[in-house]
Amino acid sequence: MKKRLCLLLVLVMVFALTACGEKDEQKKNEIEDTTKETEILQPAEDDSQTLTREEQDALDHALELLETIPYSREGLISQMVHDGYAEAAAAAAVDRTGLDWKEQAVKSAEEYVKYLPMSRTGVAQMLEYDRFTADEAAHAMEHLENTDWDAEADEAVTNFLKQGVSKLGLEETLEFQGFTTEQIGKAMGKTVDVDWDKQAVLCAEGYLEAMEFDRDGLIGQLKYEGFTTAQAEYAADQCGF
Repeated sequence: MKKRLCLLLVLVMVFALTACGEKDEQKKNEIEDTTKETEILQPAEDDSQTLTREEQDALDHALELLETIPYSREGLISQMVHDGYAEAAAAAAVDRTGLDWKEQAVKSAEEYVKYLPMSRTGVAQMLEYDRFTADEAAHAMEHLENTDWDAEADEAVTNFLKQGVSKLGLEETLEFQGFTTEQIGKAMGKTVDVDWDKQAVLCAEGYLEAMEFDRDGLIGQLKYEGFTTAQAEYAADQCGF
């Protein structure tokens, strides 16, 4: 189970990196439509005139970070401290941005479901991980009330099948991601035509790209991933063992 969860986390990271690339491209296409956001991210003129050079540098850095992804107040302060700013200076700069943190939570939640197939529970957990307050997270989740979570589960299934996964492993990863029993049942009901032998081959190929196995070791790993003995042996045969 632990290895399956590790594989899940790796796949999520792959999807996230792909999403970042898509996001950058979209940003280029929409660069002319950022006037409103730019105004929001500008400090008040009176405030900027009272800042020291160090404070202005911290504020500029905060605004640069906000141009990449939405942050919670605490998340942004933490990132700035990581980047070398003193916590007090970071907090002062972040507070001068004048941002509506509930709106930042909404943007973050929308981006999660836009670029990654996620369950409602999964999005809520990510907002908590991003250090949005309970009120901010609740406000964001209200804006996702029309999200088709069944479709999100379907998309998650499609993505994991591209990597090679057993039927059992797929059910467990969907559960791990926070999809409901009903959503998992509907999504798994659409896998009746999946060739699980081929899924075993895909999974085996993925392992063989990362490490060396003998035949018995590969079969044992595939069985651990939830494939049947017959599926694991078929994959080993197809991989030249």
